Amino acid sequence: MRDCTTSFSSRRHTFLVVLTACALTTAVVGLAATLALTSYRAALEGARQNAHFISSLVANQMSMALVDIEGTLKEMALHLQERGDDSHAASEPQLYELFDSIRLGEVTLKGLQLTDGEGRIEVASGMTDVEAINIDDIRKRLQNRDMLLSPPVRNPSRPGDWIFAVSKRVPRVHGELDHFVTTVVDLEMLHESFEELEMPYGTRIVVSDPAGMVYLAGPGLDGVVGSTVPEFGLPGGDVDPGAMPRLDDGDLITGRSGIARFPLQVFASFPRDEVLKPWRRHALTYGGISLALVLVSVGLSVALVRSQMQLNCQSRALALAAATDTLTGVLNRRSFLEAARREFSRAKRHGGALSCVMVDLDHFKKVNDTYGHIVGDMVLSSVARLVTSRLREADLFCRYGGEEFVLLLPDTDRTGAETLAEALRSSLSGLRLELESACLFVTASFGVADILPDTQTFDDLLVRADQALYLAKTQGRNQVRQAPLRPSVA
Repeated sequence: MRDCTTSFSSRRHTFLVVLTACALTTAVVGLAATLALTSYRAALEGARQNAHFISSLVANQMSMALVDIEGTLKEMALHLQERGDDSHAASEPQLYELFDSIRLGEVTLKGLQLTDGEGRIEVASGMTDVEAINIDDIRKRLQNRDMLLSPPVRNPSRPGDWIFAVSKRVPRVHGELDHFVTTVVDLEMLHESFEELEMPYGTRIVVSDPAGMVYLAGPGLDGVVGSTVPEFGLPGGDVDPGAMPRLDDGDLITGRSGIARFPLQVFASFPRDEVLKPWRRHALTYGGISLALVLVSVGLSVALVRSQMQLNCQSRALALAAATDTLTGVLNRRSFLEAARREFSRAKRHGGALSCVMVDLDHFKKVNDTYGHIVGDMVLSSVARLVTSRLREADLFCRYGGEEFVLLLPDTDRTGAETLAEALRSSLSGLRLELESACLFVTASFGVADILPDTQTFDDLLVRADQALYLAKTQGRNQVRQAPLRPSVA
């Protein structure tokens, strides 16, 4: 009987050892797979953010160069208008002198030219490449616009380079085209404006207009300059990683930024293979470590199960909860209430100002029902980031529940709190979230209350802010309302 009992116990121990080892092996493999997947996604997301950041840097550099050119043309147009419609021919020597001085003073200007409304060139300074520019086309297109960027063409002086023209109309008193000023810009000059930026290996840059006409591309993409690529004419927002054309044999991770004040956009991209090289190295390292951990865990499991089979399995509840909301990164309700009550006691003790603002996203349930909870989570995170960016270090901000947030503003009276709430409301109204099939706008209602002499607890202050929020929601939403000076009686 004892042998049977011992045999049964041994089999049970063996079964527990195998079961424990399998569980630990599965856990280690699952953890390794989770880490690999998380780092893979992080690598791609980091590359997308870097691509967008680099495209914005390049766009800013080119914008500064083009704004200088625009300012010069505007000054010349204004000067010509002030001289009068009939004075150009009489002052031609002075105009030549003016054009030469401006061109020589601006290193970005390859040449300047003044053309009348019929397309006749009156003054030209340094325009050796003028025959490559279609002056008649510029004249026609300037009839109904103030400034024009012409498509890029090859430089006849240096066939390997590309140039384009920037033209500014000089209207008569009644608005008809009288003259227009044109300058030729060497694309190499624009390329030099950002080539000193430190970019990751393999970065590709493409500059195009909204129609997809490519003005600048490189490195290794010179063949698309001057051609129209429809994929580069996509409307605003960051381009999907698969939207940029495959200009080589690899997938590209792409970011896009517009050039301020000009109908041009910058695409920056990285080859996916280059982005994932570090991840592959890390994945191999993690895989080796995981295998070693599996072997160690199996050995330890056997020893642990055999030596401590009689120990009682005691469950331990985790007493420490996270202080922040996992989705939005702001304070959770419990930690906020603890800090808010301390701040309320300090304000009551020292007599300082203290205000509370409750925020509720308008029609948030409709967002979840229409677009799903993933989009709803994105809305909550975006709102939390926007609000956090406009708060002081001393301010408290929490996700109170669902789509409801609460702010506690130390040393802020009801006027200051209302001003901040209105600024936040206005900013949220301008928040635009780009989805694949729609553009989502967010609004919110705000309730503001401040501490009064007879406010006994923080909960009383919170109730008054909630009453003000109720007024904002019942009176049309997307607005800020102050709490009554005395709490209403239900």
